[in-house]
Amino acid sequence: MNELEVLRRMNHDNVIRMYECYESKKYIHLLLPYLEGGELFDRIKSKGLYKENDAIPVMRNLFSALEYLAE
Repeated sequence: MNELEVLRRMNHDNVIRMYECYESKKYIHLLLPYLEGGELFDRIKSKGLYKENDAIPVMRNLFSALEYLAE
């Protein structure tokens, strides 16, 4: 449950936002936004060769999210 409280407080462009959480007898249901674009791994695989210039914006977003989460 601590993880849900932390996720509920997140507010950053590169960290998924949780709108609501519902609990049933067997499951915890998270209401999250629909994100287009697919998996990063699939994107890398489909390009065949992932160059440094392709990776720069991805890594910049990742580092921004990590910096936010470390605060």
